[in-house]
Amino acid sequence: MPNAEAAYQAVLTLKSKRKADREAEQTGADMQRFAFIVESSNDAIVSKSLDGTITSWNKGAEHVFGYTAEEIIGKHITTLMTPDRYEEEQSILQRLRRGERLEPFETIRRRKDGSLIHVSVTISPIKNVEGRIIGASKIERDITKGKQAQETQALLIGEMRHRVNNPFAITNALVGMRAHGLAGSPRWERSPIWMRNPKD
Repeated sequence: MPNAEAAYQAVLTLKSKRKADREAEQTGADMQRFAFIVESSNDAIVSKSLDGTITSWNKGAEHVFGYTAEEIIGKHITTLMTPDRYEEEQSILQRLRRGERLEPFETIRRRKDGSLIHVSVTISPIKNVEGRIIGASKIERDITKGKQAQETQALLIGEMRHRVNNPFAITNALVGMRAHGLAGSPRWERSPIWMRNPKD
């Protein structure tokens, strides 16, 4: 019986090892797929520590901000910000330390060449095996073109409203001139033909 018990334990150990190997293989494959997704994304995917130090940088971030990974990793995240946005980052870091949920938001960031871009930002905490928050990952999407299109649309709408309202302003001016007895005066006669009384 001792030999049978030992053989049974050996079989269990072997099965357990095979299961662990399969899980490790699956985990490795999942990590490779995740790494491929991150690296091939057009969005900037950046991770940082709780003190704001940049710890990872994908190709999308290089395209969005202009820095290579070698240039930016190890620098503070405020490298990508204008001074008036520093308090925004401090607030984010403080909330991360407290474990608060951060909703997606839009803000301004600065590229390597100094130009400013509009970005939408999604932040997720990074936890260690013990569940303690040790940093954050950020997905930043360049929405500058969309913002510019919105601004152009707003200008066009404003111009259209101005043009639509302009005839009413002219009509009101004519009514006011008649009310003050200006029609028929030398000033009225010298006015452009389109402002004269059609009966004159």
